[in-house]
Amino acid sequence: METDSSKQQVVKSPEEVAAFLSDMSLDEWRKATATENRKAFPFVPTPDELAVLVKHWVNEAIDDEYFLFWGQCFGSSDLQRIHLDWKRVNEISAMLGDKATRTAVEEAFQQAAQDFDRNHWIVFRCGTSEEGEAYRETGGQCFEEFPDGVADRLASQVVERVFHEGSAEQQMSLLKTELKRYSTKLHRLKSGPRHVIEIFGIDFPSEVKPLVLSIGIDDPEPSPQCNTFFKTPTLEQGKAILAALDDTARKGEGALRELVAEAEHFVHASGLNYSTPEEVVAFLNEPLEESDEAA
Repeated sequence: METDSSKQQVVKSPEEVAAFLSDMSLDEWRKATATENRKAFPFVPTPDELAVLVKHWVNEAIDDEYFLFWGQCFGSSDLQRIHLDWKRVNEISAMLGDKATRTAVEEAFQQAAQDFDRNHWIVFRCGTSEEGEAYRETGGQCFEEFPDGVADRLASQVVERVFHEGSAEQQMSLLKTELKRYSTKLHRLKSGPRHVIEIFGIDFPSEVKPLVLSIGIDDPEPSPQCNTFFKTPTLEQGKAILAALDDTARKGEGALRELVAEAEHFVHASGLNYSTPEEVVAFLNEPLEESDEAA
């Protein structure tokens, strides 16, 4: 006859259950799962994954710093948060390397610039402390008090100063930011299939190519049916391209839209197609063949 005590259910500890499920004795399970015997499965991020992390923390720093510039008030906690943002960038840089980190930081700033008002961004990113202070005083709280055209004028003064007095690195950074802004807008205005041209690693619709060639840059790929990569433009050539785009933009969005419009096709009586008026003129200026003269 079973006693009451023998009928009681035996309660096992979590360790005993784990050992039972793994077909081990309790001593064997404890030995196998001891800290010094556990297998390590470290996660090793790739350089591309580290670059994404860098961009994330740079974006956090940009947002936090811009909030102080735009809101014009801050506390110690705001400064501490910015410090932590850049601390994370530096920590990741130790794994990624300086060169790849600089590239990721530059790309993050170029992309972030597209999300902010152009005038605010230029003064925020490139302005001196005096220029920033004058901009904030003129624009008022959250930059809601600018008279018409004043913000654009102040930002243009910053651009002019950087392009005349800034270091080559500062000038190139600003140039790429402004070209990237035009690239984004022109791609938005362009419709249908497209080829591209690339300048300083920034791609534009291929219809912009005549404008680029007009400033005297050699054409590395004369065929209009191919992508073109301008590999060695100088800083001064880049600024000339930007100036040409600025001149076009001042005529209105319609001029920018026309810049990337599909080329019209001209059909001569001979049945040959010509893509531009220049090609038509060249055809008409060709000497006649003898048979034509005789006719």
